[in-house]
Amino acid sequence: MSLFSRLKLREETSPDTVAVMDQNRSWTWQEILDRAAAYRAELEKRSESIDSVVAVPIFVDRTGETVAAILGVLLAGKAFSPLSPDQPADRLRACMEKLDYADLLIVTDPTHVEQALRFVNHPIALPNDAKGKFEGSSESKPGHLLYILFTSGSTGTPKGVMVSRDNIDNTMTWSVDVIDWNEEDVMGNVAPFFFDISMFDLFTMIYFGVPLAIFSKTSDVHTSLAEISQHRITSIFSAPVFFSQFLRAGMLGDVRLASVRRIISGGDFFPPAHVLAWFSACREMAIWNVWGPTETSIVNTMHRVDQRDLPDLQKGRYPPVGRAHSQMPFVLLNEDNEIARPNEPGEICMIGRCVTQGYLADEKRTSEAYFEWQGEPAFHTRDIGVLNEEGELFMLGRIDSMVKIAGYRVELGEVESAAAQLPDILLGAAFVHEIEPGVKEIRLALEPREGASPEISTLKRRLRELLPSYMVPKRLFLLRAMPRSSNGKIDRRELAAKYGAGQ
Repeated sequence: MSLFSRLKLREETSPDTVAVMDQNRSWTWQEILDRAAAYRAELEKRSESIDSVVAVPIFVDRTGETVAAILGVLLAGKAFSPLSPDQPADRLRACMEKLDYADLLIVTDPTHVEQALRFVNHPIALPNDAKGKFEGSSESKPGHLLYILFTSGSTGTPKGVMVSRDNIDNTMTWSVDVIDWNEEDVMGNVAPFFFDISMFDLFTMIYFGVPLAIFSKTSDVHTSLAEISQHRITSIFSAPVFFSQFLRAGMLGDVRLASVRRIISGGDFFPPAHVLAWFSACREMAIWNVWGPTETSIVNTMHRVDQRDLPDLQKGRYPPVGRAHSQMPFVLLNEDNEIARPNEPGEICMIGRCVTQGYLADEKRTSEAYFEWQGEPAFHTRDIGVLNEEGELFMLGRIDSMVKIAGYRVELGEVESAAAQLPDILLGAAFVHEIEPGVKEIRLALEPREGASPEISTLKRRLRELLPSYMVPKRLFLLRAMPRSSNGKIDRRELAAKYGAGQ
Protein backbone atom coordinates (compact mmCIF):
# COMPACT_ATOMS: atom_id res chain seq x y z
CA MET A 1 0.00 0.00 0.00
CA SER A 2 1.36 3.44 -0.92
CA LEU A 3 1.87 6.22 1.61
CA PHE A 4 -0.95 8.20 0.01
CA SER A 5 -3.26 5.17 0.22
CA ARG A 6 -2.49 4.82 3.91
CA LEU A 7 -3.29 8.48 4.53
CA LYS A 8 -6.41 8.29 2.35
CA LEU A 9 -7.57 5.35 4.43
CA ARG A 10 -7.30 7.47 7.60
CA GLU A 11 -9.29 10.27 5.98
CA GLU A 12 -12.04 7.88 4.84
CA THR A 13 -12.33 5.73 7.98
CA SER A 14 -11.35 8.00 10.87
CA PRO A 15 -11.28 11.67 9.82
CA ASP A 16 -12.33 12.91 13.25
CA THR A 17 -9.95 10.66 15.19
CA VAL A 18 -6.99 12.41 16.80
CA ALA A 19 -3.77 11.89 14.85
CA VAL A 20 -1.33 14.27 16.58
CA MET A 21 -1.23 15.98 19.97
CA ASP A 22 1.19 18.73 20.97
CA GLN A 23 1.43 21.34 23.72
CA ASN A 24 -0.89 23.68 21.81
CA ARG A 25 -3.66 21.51 20.42
CA SER A 26 -4.90 18.16 19.13
CA TRP A 27 -5.09 17.54 15.37
CA THR A 28 -7.59 15.13 13.87
CA TRP A 29 -6.60 13.18 10.79
CA GLN A 30 -8.73 15.50 8.66
CA GLU A 31 -7.10 18.60 10.13
CA ILE A 32 -3.54 17.35 9.75
CA LEU A 33 -4.20 16.20 6.18
CA ASP A 34 -5.88 19.46 5.18
CA ARG A 35 -2.93 21.38 6.60
CA ALA A 36 -0.54 19.04 4.74
CA ALA A 37 -2.47 19.76 1.54
CA ALA A 38 -1.89 23.49 2.09
CA TYR A 39 1.87 22.89 2.26
CA ARG A 40 1.67 20.77 -0.86
CA ALA A 41 -0.20 23.54 -2.73
CA GLU A 42 2.38 26.13 -1.71
CA LEU A 43 5.21 23.88 -2.88
CA GLU A 44 3.54 23.27 -6.22
CA LYS A 45 3.37 27.05 -6.76
CA ARG A 46 7.14 26.91 -6.79
CA SER A 47 7.40 24.14 -9.34
CA GLU A 48 10.67 25.38 -10.79
CA SER A 49 12.39 25.32 -7.40
CA ILE A 50 10.89 22.05 -6.20
CA ASP A 51 11.92 20.22 -9.36
CA SER A 52 15.56 21.11 -8.78
CA VAL A 53 15.97 20.24 -5.06
CA VAL A 54 17.11 16.85 -3.87
CA ALA A 55 14.93 17.16 -0.77
CA VAL A 56 12.92 20.01 0.71
CA PRO A 57 14.55 21.41 3.87
CA ILE A 58 12.22 21.99 6.83
CA PHE A 59 13.02 23.95 9.99
CA VAL A 60 11.30 21.57 12.43
CA ASP A 61 9.88 22.13 15.90
CA ARG A 62 7.95 20.08 18.47
CA THR A 63 4.43 20.57 17.12
CA GLY A 64 1.89 19.01 14.78
CA GLU A 65 2.76 21.78 12.34
CA THR A 66 6.03 20.00 11.60
CA VAL A 67 4.15 16.74 10.98
CA ALA A 68 1.82 18.54 8.57
CA ALA A 69 4.76 20.09 6.70
CA ILE A 70 6.47 16.70 6.33
CA LEU A 71 3.27 15.13 5.02
CA GLY A 72 2.81 18.04 2.62
CA VAL A 73 6.25 17.47 1.11
CA LEU A 74 5.56 13.75 0.72
CA LEU A 75 2.23 14.45 -0.95
CA ALA A 76 4.04 16.73 -3.40
CA GLY A 77 6.16 13.74 -4.40
CA LYS A 78 9.40 15.04 -2.87
CA ALA A 79 11.75 13.89 -0.14
CA PHE A 80 12.05 16.01 2.99
CA SER A 81 15.06 16.93 5.12
CA PRO A 82 14.32 17.94 8.73
CA LEU A 83 16.78 20.49 10.14
CA SER A 84 17.15 21.98 13.59
CA PRO A 85 17.01 25.79 13.36
CA ASP A 86 19.12 25.90 16.54
CA GLN A 87 22.23 24.62 14.75
CA PRO A 88 25.10 26.98 13.94
CA ALA A 89 24.43 28.95 10.75
CA ASP A 90 27.48 27.54 8.96
CA ARG A 91 26.34 23.96 9.57
CA LEU A 92 22.81 24.74 8.40
CA ARG A 93 24.15 26.32 5.23
CA ALA A 94 26.39 23.29 4.58
CA CYS A 95 23.37 20.99 4.88
CA MET A 96 21.16 23.08 2.61
CA GLU A 97 23.85 23.51 -0.01
CA LYS A 98 24.12 19.73 -0.23
CA LEU A 99 20.36 19.67 -0.80
CA ASP A 100 20.60 22.22 -3.66
CA TYR A 101 17.84 23.99 -1.78
CA ALA A 102 17.11 26.54 -4.57
CA ASP A 103 15.65 29.24 -2.29
CA LEU A 104 13.26 26.66 -0.84
CA LEU A 105 12.82 26.29 2.93
CA ILE A 106 9.74 25.46 5.03
CA VAL A 107 9.46 27.12 8.45
CA THR A 108 6.98 25.54 10.88
CA ASP A 109 7.45 28.05 13.73
CA PRO A 110 6.96 31.78 12.92
CA THR A 111 9.73 32.71 15.37
CA HIS A 112 12.25 31.16 12.97
CA VAL A 113 11.23 33.13 9.89
CA GLU A 114 13.83 35.83 10.49
CA GLN A 115 16.54 33.18 10.78
CA ALA A 116 15.29 31.52 7.58
CA LEU A 117 15.73 34.81 5.71
CA ARG A 118 19.48 34.41 6.15
CA PHE A 119 19.30 31.47 3.77
CA VAL A 120 16.35 32.09 1.44
CA ASN A 121 14.47 35.08 0.09
CA HIS A 122 11.00 33.61 0.41
CA PRO A 123 10.65 30.96 3.13
CA ILE A 124 7.39 29.00 3.23
CA ALA A 125 5.58 29.94 6.44
CA LEU A 126 1.85 29.34 6.12
CA PRO A 127 -0.72 31.58 7.83
CA ASN A 128 -2.55 29.87 10.71
CA ASP A 129 -5.80 29.47 8.78
CA ALA A 130 -4.33 27.99 5.58
CA LYS A 131 -5.99 24.72 4.53
CA GLY A 132 -5.96 22.70 1.36
CA LYS A 133 -7.96 19.83 -0.06
CA PHE A 134 -6.48 16.41 0.54
CA GLU A 135 -6.72 14.60 -2.80
CA GLY A 136 -4.63 12.74 -5.39
CA SER A 137 -0.92 12.49 -4.70
CA SER A 138 2.20 12.55 -6.83
CA GLU A 139 4.20 10.69 -4.20
CA SER A 140 7.38 8.85 -5.12
CA LYS A 141 7.71 5.14 -5.92
CA PRO A 142 9.04 2.59 -3.37
CA GLY A 143 12.69 2.83 -4.45
CA HIS A 144 12.70 6.61 -4.52
CA LEU A 145 14.12 8.92 -1.89
CA LEU A 146 11.86 9.53 1.13
CA TYR A 147 13.97 11.70 3.43
CA ILE A 148 17.52 12.88 4.08
CA LEU A 149 18.69 13.01 7.68
CA PHE A 150 21.92 14.81 8.50
CA THR A 151 24.14 13.21 11.10
CA SER A 152 27.62 14.20 12.20
CA GLY A 153 28.93 10.80 13.17
CA SER A 154 32.44 10.87 14.55
CA THR A 155 33.73 13.65 12.30
CA GLY A 156 31.48 16.59 13.15
CA THR A 157 30.90 17.17 9.43
CA PRO A 158 27.26 16.83 8.29
CA LYS A 159 26.51 13.58 6.48
CA GLY A 160 23.17 13.43 4.68
CA VAL A 161 21.82 9.88 4.96
CA MET A 162 19.50 9.13 2.03
CA VAL A 163 16.56 6.93 3.06
CA SER A 164 14.18 5.44 0.48
CA ARG A 165 10.56 4.45 0.82
CA ASP A 166 11.62 0.83 0.37
CA ASN A 167 13.92 1.18 3.40
CA ILE A 168 11.05 2.44 5.58
CA ASP A 169 8.60 -0.14 4.19
CA ASN A 170 11.07 -2.77 5.36
CA THR A 171 11.48 -1.26 8.84
CA MET A 172 7.76 -0.83 9.39
CA THR A 173 6.70 -4.29 8.18
CA TRP A 174 9.50 -5.84 10.26
CA SER A 175 8.44 -3.95 13.38
CA VAL A 176 5.02 -5.64 13.53
CA ASP A 177 6.73 -8.99 13.99
CA VAL A 178 8.06 -7.58 17.26
CA ILE A 179 5.64 -4.92 18.51
CA ASP A 180 1.94 -5.69 18.99
CA TRP A 181 0.31 -2.37 18.09
CA ASN A 182 -3.38 -2.09 18.87
CA GLU A 183 -6.14 0.51 18.55
CA GLU A 184 -5.54 1.79 22.09
CA ASP A 185 -1.90 2.70 21.44
CA VAL A 186 -0.56 6.25 21.59
CA MET A 187 3.08 6.91 20.71
CA GLY A 188 4.89 9.45 22.88
CA ASN A 189 7.39 11.36 20.75
CA VAL A 190 10.58 12.29 22.65
CA ALA A 191 13.21 12.59 19.91
CA PRO A 192 13.37 15.83 17.92
CA PHE A 193 12.25 15.51 14.31
CA PHE A 194 15.82 15.81 13.01
CA PHE A 195 16.85 12.65 14.92
CA ASP A 196 16.15 9.24 13.40
CA ILE A 197 14.16 7.77 16.32
CA SER A 198 11.48 10.38 15.57
CA MET A 199 11.11 8.90 12.10
CA PHE A 200 10.05 5.60 13.67
CA ASP A 201 7.40 7.54 15.62
CA LEU A 202 6.25 9.42 12.53
CA PHE A 203 5.95 6.41 10.23
CA THR A 204 4.31 4.31 12.94
CA MET A 205 1.60 6.99 12.89
CA ILE A 206 1.33 6.87 9.08
CA TYR A 207 1.53 3.08 8.60
CA PHE A 208 -0.53 1.88 11.56
CA GLY A 209 -2.66 4.88 12.53
CA VAL A 210 -1.07 5.12 15.99
CA PRO A 211 -1.69 8.68 17.31
CA LEU A 212 1.43 10.73 18.01
CA ALA A 213 1.71 12.70 21.26
CA ILE A 214 4.65 15.12 21.13
CA PHE A 215 6.26 15.77 24.51
CA SER A 216 6.71 19.50 25.04
CA LYS A 217 9.70 19.52 27.42
CA THR A 218 11.52 16.21 27.50
CA SER A 219 14.06 17.32 30.12
CA ASP A 220 11.31 18.00 32.68
CA VAL A 221 10.13 14.73 34.20
CA HIS A 222 7.12 16.35 35.91
CA THR A 223 5.84 17.83 32.63
CA SER A 224 6.46 14.53 30.84
CA LEU A 225 4.50 12.59 33.47
CA ALA A 226 1.61 15.03 33.17
CA GLU A 227 1.56 14.62 29.38
CA ILE A 228 1.76 10.82 29.63
CA SER A 229 -1.35 10.92 31.80
CA GLN A 230 -3.13 13.59 29.73
CA HIS A 231 -2.65 11.82 26.39
CA ARG A 232 -2.80 8.25 27.74
CA ILE A 233 0.55 7.47 26.12
CA THR A 234 1.21 3.74 25.83
CA SER A 235 4.57 3.60 24.00
CA ILE A 236 7.75 5.66 24.19
CA PHE A 237 10.85 5.19 22.00
CA SER A 238 13.80 7.26 23.16
CA ALA A 239 17.48 7.43 23.93
CA PRO A 240 17.95 6.05 27.47
CA VAL A 241 18.65 9.41 29.15
CA PHE A 242 14.92 10.20 28.95
CA PHE A 243 14.08 7.05 30.91
CA SER A 244 16.94 7.50 33.36
CA GLN A 245 15.56 10.82 34.58
CA PHE A 246 12.48 9.06 36.01
CA LEU A 247 14.83 6.96 38.12
CA ARG A 248 16.80 10.03 39.22
CA ALA A 249 13.59 11.75 40.33
CA GLY A 250 12.34 8.63 42.14
CA MET A 251 9.18 8.51 40.00
CA LEU A 252 9.16 5.00 38.57
CA GLY A 253 6.22 4.18 40.81
CA ASP A 254 4.21 7.24 39.82
CA VAL A 255 0.63 6.32 38.91
CA ARG A 256 0.83 8.65 35.90
CA LEU A 257 3.01 6.03 34.23
CA ALA A 258 0.15 3.53 34.39
CA SER A 259 -0.92 3.93 30.75
CA VAL A 260 2.55 3.08 29.40
CA ARG A 261 2.75 -0.53 28.32
CA ARG A 262 6.11 -0.43 26.54
CA ILE A 263 9.29 1.61 26.53
CA ILE A 264 11.83 1.23 23.74
CA SER A 265 15.39 2.31 24.47
CA GLY A 266 17.89 2.87 21.65
CA GLY A 267 20.56 5.20 20.35
CA ASP A 268 22.87 4.73 23.35
CA PHE A 269 23.66 2.28 26.13
CA PHE A 270 20.86 1.90 28.72
CA PRO A 271 22.76 1.36 32.03
CA PRO A 272 22.00 -2.13 33.35
CA ALA A 273 21.13 -0.75 36.80
CA HIS A 274 18.53 1.50 35.19
CA VAL A 275 17.06 -1.33 33.09
CA LEU A 276 16.80 -3.39 36.27
CA ALA A 277 15.08 -0.56 38.13
CA TRP A 278 12.46 -0.12 35.38
CA PHE A 279 11.94 -3.88 35.12
CA SER A 280 11.49 -4.23 38.89
CA ALA A 281 9.22 -1.21 39.36
CA CYS A 282 7.05 -1.63 36.24
CA ARG A 283 6.27 -5.34 36.10
CA GLU A 284 3.43 -5.01 33.59
CA MET A 285 5.46 -2.91 31.17
CA ALA A 286 7.44 -4.31 28.22
CA ILE A 287 10.99 -2.97 28.25
CA TRP A 288 12.73 -3.18 24.88
CA ASN A 289 16.45 -2.78 24.33
CA VAL A 290 17.06 -2.00 20.66
CA TRP A 291 19.81 -1.11 18.23
CA GLY A 292 20.25 0.31 14.76
CA PRO A 293 22.04 3.18 12.98
CA THR A 294 20.51 5.93 10.85
CA GLU A 295 22.18 4.45 7.76
CA THR A 296 20.23 1.20 8.10
CA SER A 297 16.77 2.72 8.54
CA ILE A 298 16.44 3.61 12.23
CA VAL A 299 16.31 0.30 14.10
CA ASN A 300 17.40 -3.24 13.20
CA THR A 301 17.18 -5.44 16.29
CA MET A 302 14.90 -5.54 19.34
CA HIS A 303 15.06 -7.52 22.58
CA ARG A 304 12.38 -7.57 25.27
CA VAL A 305 13.96 -7.75 28.71
CA ASP A 306 12.72 -10.71 30.75
CA GLN A 307 13.53 -12.82 33.80
CA ARG A 308 16.41 -14.55 32.01
CA ASP A 309 18.26 -11.22 31.84
CA LEU A 310 18.12 -10.56 35.58
CA PRO A 311 21.36 -12.33 36.58
CA ASP A 312 23.38 -10.33 34.04
CA LEU A 313 21.62 -7.06 34.90
CA GLN A 314 22.33 -7.61 38.59
CA LYS A 315 26.01 -8.04 37.73
CA GLY A 316 26.02 -4.80 35.73
CA ARG A 317 26.03 -6.47 32.32
CA TYR A 318 24.06 -5.08 29.40
CA PRO A 319 21.13 -7.14 28.07
CA PRO A 320 21.12 -8.27 24.42
CA VAL A 321 19.64 -6.05 21.72
CA GLY A 322 17.92 -8.79 19.73
CA ARG A 323 18.56 -11.27 16.93
CA ALA A 324 18.91 -11.31 13.16
CA HIS A 325 15.65 -11.45 11.22
CA SER A 326 14.90 -12.36 7.62
CA GLN A 327 14.13 -8.67 6.97
CA MET A 328 17.07 -7.46 9.08
CA PRO A 329 19.99 -9.82 8.37
CA PHE A 330 23.52 -9.00 9.50
CA VAL A 331 26.97 -10.51 9.82
CA LEU A 332 29.71 -9.89 12.36
CA LEU A 333 33.13 -9.51 10.77
CA ASN A 334 36.26 -10.05 12.87
CA GLU A 335 39.60 -8.30 12.48
CA ASP A 336 40.46 -10.65 9.61
CA ASN A 337 37.26 -9.63 7.80
CA GLU A 338 35.85 -13.11 8.31
CA ILE A 339 32.53 -14.04 9.91
CA ALA A 340 33.04 -14.07 13.66
CA ARG A 341 32.37 -17.26 15.58
CA PRO A 342 29.89 -17.31 18.51
CA ASN A 343 31.33 -15.32 21.46
CA GLU A 344 33.95 -13.72 19.19
CA PRO A 345 33.63 -9.91 18.86
CA GLY A 346 33.12 -8.46 15.41
CA GLU A 347 31.88 -5.40 13.58
CA ILE A 348 28.14 -5.56 12.86
CA CYS A 349 27.43 -5.20 9.15
CA MET A 350 23.79 -4.85 8.14
CA ILE A 351 22.62 -6.39 4.86
CA GLY A 352 19.69 -6.02 2.47
CA ARG A 353 16.67 -3.73 2.22
CA CYS A 354 17.45 -1.85 5.42
CA VAL A 355 20.64 -0.41 3.90
CA THR A 356 20.05 3.16 2.77
CA GLN A 357 21.25 4.82 -0.43
CA GLY A 358 24.46 6.35 0.91
CA TYR A 359 25.56 9.84 1.90
CA LEU A 360 24.32 12.76 -0.16
CA ALA A 361 27.01 14.26 -2.41
CA ASP A 362 29.76 12.37 -0.60
CA GLU A 363 31.11 9.52 -2.72
CA LYS A 364 34.23 9.06 -0.61
CA ARG A 365 32.47 8.40 2.68
CA THR A 366 29.76 6.38 0.93
CA SER A 367 32.36 4.07 -0.64
CA GLU A 368 34.09 3.67 2.73
CA ALA A 369 30.95 2.69 4.64
CA TYR A 370 28.66 1.03 2.08
CA PHE A 371 29.64 -2.19 0.30
CA GLU A 372 28.22 -5.37 -1.19
CA TRP A 373 27.91 -8.70 0.61
CA GLN A 374 27.06 -11.75 -1.47
CA GLY A 375 25.23 -9.61 -4.01
CA GLU A 376 23.27 -7.60 -1.43
CA PRO A 377 23.81 -3.99 -0.28
CA ALA A 378 25.61 -3.85 3.06
CA PHE A 379 26.84 -1.27 5.56
CA HIS A 380 29.78 -1.09 7.98
CA THR A 381 28.09 0.14 11.19
CA ARG A 382 31.38 0.49 13.13
CA ASP A 383 29.54 -0.98 16.11
CA ILE A 384 31.20 -3.93 17.82
CA GLY A 385 29.01 -6.80 18.95
CA VAL A 386 29.12 -10.44 19.88
CA LEU A 387 26.66 -13.29 19.28
CA ASN A 388 26.14 -15.93 21.93
CA GLU A 389 25.43 -19.57 21.15
CA GLU A 390 21.67 -18.81 20.98
CA GLY A 391 22.14 -16.10 18.36
CA GLU A 392 21.46 -13.17 20.69
CA LEU A 393 23.38 -10.00 19.84
CA PHE A 394 25.20 -8.10 22.59
CA MET A 395 26.64 -4.65 21.99
CA LEU A 396 30.22 -4.04 23.08
CA GLY A 397 30.63 -0.48 21.81
CA ARG A 398 31.88 1.54 18.89
CA ILE A 399 35.10 0.95 17.01
CA ASP A 400 35.74 4.61 17.87
CA SER A 401 35.31 3.95 21.63
CA MET A 402 37.67 0.96 21.74
CA VAL A 403 40.92 2.45 23.03
CA LYS A 404 44.34 1.23 24.13
CA ILE A 405 45.50 2.16 27.60
CA ALA A 406 48.98 1.02 28.66
CA GLY A 407 48.82 -1.66 25.96
CA TYR A 408 45.41 -2.97 27.03
CA ARG A 409 42.32 -2.79 24.83
CA VAL A 410 39.57 -1.01 26.76
CA GLU A 411 35.91 -0.57 25.83
CA LEU A 412 34.66 2.65 27.40
CA GLY A 413 31.14 1.24 27.60
CA GLU A 414 32.36 -1.27 30.18
CA VAL A 415 33.68 1.57 32.33
CA GLU A 416 30.32 3.34 32.08
CA SER A 417 28.47 0.15 33.03
CA ALA A 418 30.58 -0.04 36.19
CA ALA A 419 29.89 3.63 36.88
CA ALA A 420 26.13 2.98 36.90
CA GLN A 421 26.67 0.50 39.75
CA LEU A 422 28.30 3.07 42.02
CA PRO A 423 26.40 4.14 45.15
CA ASP A 424 24.40 7.36 44.64
CA ILE A 425 25.40 7.61 40.95
CA LEU A 426 22.82 7.84 38.19
CA LEU A 427 24.99 8.06 35.05
CA GLY A 428 28.59 7.83 34.00
CA ALA A 429 30.34 8.90 30.82
CA ALA A 430 33.91 7.82 30.13
CA PHE A 431 36.37 9.54 27.81
CA VAL A 432 40.08 9.46 27.07
CA HIS A 433 42.53 12.28 27.70
CA GLU A 434 45.98 12.28 26.12
CA ILE A 435 48.42 13.55 28.76
CA GLU A 436 51.29 13.68 26.30
CA PRO A 437 51.86 12.13 22.87
CA GLY A 438 51.27 8.40 23.15
CA VAL A 439 50.26 8.53 26.85
CA LYS A 440 46.51 8.31 27.52
CA GLU A 441 44.34 7.97 30.58
CA ILE A 442 40.65 7.26 31.16
CA ARG A 443 38.55 9.95 32.79
CA LEU A 444 35.00 9.61 34.04
CA ALA A 445 32.21 12.15 34.44
CA LEU A 446 29.50 11.18 36.94
CA GLU A 447 25.99 12.48 37.52
CA PRO A 448 24.81 11.75 41.10
CA ARG A 449 21.29 10.78 41.99
CA GLU A 450 19.06 13.65 43.08
CA GLY A 451 19.99 14.84 46.57
CA ALA A 452 23.10 12.63 46.81
CA SER A 453 26.61 13.93 47.64
CA PRO A 454 29.00 11.02 47.03
CA GLU A 455 32.66 11.18 48.00
CA ILE A 456 35.21 10.85 45.19
CA SER A 457 37.43 8.61 47.34
CA THR A 458 34.53 6.20 47.99
CA LEU A 459 33.66 6.08 44.29
CA LYS A 460 37.26 5.36 43.29
CA ARG A 461 37.51 2.59 45.84
CA ARG A 462 34.36 0.96 44.50
CA LEU A 463 35.58 1.25 40.90
CA ARG A 464 38.74 -0.62 41.86
CA GLU A 465 36.50 -3.45 43.05
CA LEU A 466 34.52 -3.51 39.80
CA LEU A 467 37.22 -3.00 37.16
CA PRO A 468 40.72 -4.26 36.36
CA SER A 469 43.35 -1.77 37.46
CA TYR A 470 44.16 -0.61 33.92
CA MET A 471 40.48 0.29 33.35
CA VAL A 472 39.99 2.35 36.51
CA PRO A 473 39.61 6.04 35.55
CA LYS A 474 42.43 8.28 36.73
CA ARG A 475 40.17 11.27 37.32
CA LEU A 476 36.50 11.56 38.30
CA PHE A 477 34.29 14.60 37.83
CA LEU A 478 30.96 15.05 39.62
CA LEU A 479 28.47 16.99 37.50
CA ARG A 480 25.07 18.28 38.46
CA ALA A 481 23.81 17.04 35.08
CA MET A 482 25.44 15.47 32.05
CA PRO A 483 25.65 17.69 28.98
CA ARG A 484 23.20 16.54 26.34
CA SER A 485 23.46 16.75 22.57
CA SER A 486 20.48 18.01 20.57
CA ASN A 487 19.25 14.44 20.05
CA GLY A 488 19.17 13.67 23.77
CA LYS A 489 22.36 11.61 24.05
CA ILE A 490 25.17 12.32 26.48
CA ASP A 491 27.53 14.77 24.76
CA ARG A 492 30.89 13.05 25.26
CA ARG A 493 32.69 15.52 23.01
CA GLU A 494 31.74 18.38 25.30
CA LEU A 495 32.90 16.38 28.30
CA ALA A 496 36.28 15.67 26.71
CA ALA A 497 36.69 19.31 25.72
CA LYS A 498 35.75 20.65 29.15
CA TYR A 499 37.38 18.06 31.40
CA GLY A 500 40.30 17.01 29.24
CA ALA A 501 43.20 19.36 28.63
CA GLY A 502 44.25 21.46 31.56
CA GLN A 503 42.40 19.45 34.20
